[in-house]
Amino acid sequence: MTEIGKNTIKASAGSIALFVFKVSLFQCFATRILNWYRPEFADFFGFFLSSAGKNLALFCIAPTFTPFGNIHAEGKDATPGVALKAA
Repeated sequence: MTEIGKNTIKASAGSIALFVFKVSLFQCFATRILNWYRPEFADFFGFFLSSAGKNLALFCIAPTFTPFGNIHAEGKDATPGVALKAA
């Protein structure tokens, strides 16, 4: 692992530990803040899910109908044909 990765993990772990310590130290204040923020977070998460669905359609399904979706699984010279023949 690189030095930057190690520092990032240390910083993330430190900030999480500090947050947990502060919340356990000031439980009443933290409860009021988190209860106020919960509906806002729920609204944002719904927006995030709808955006993710739109991006899925944009980047995965839409190229099928555009020139960017020119996919040839068997190479450039592939032609459509029957994969399995009836016996």
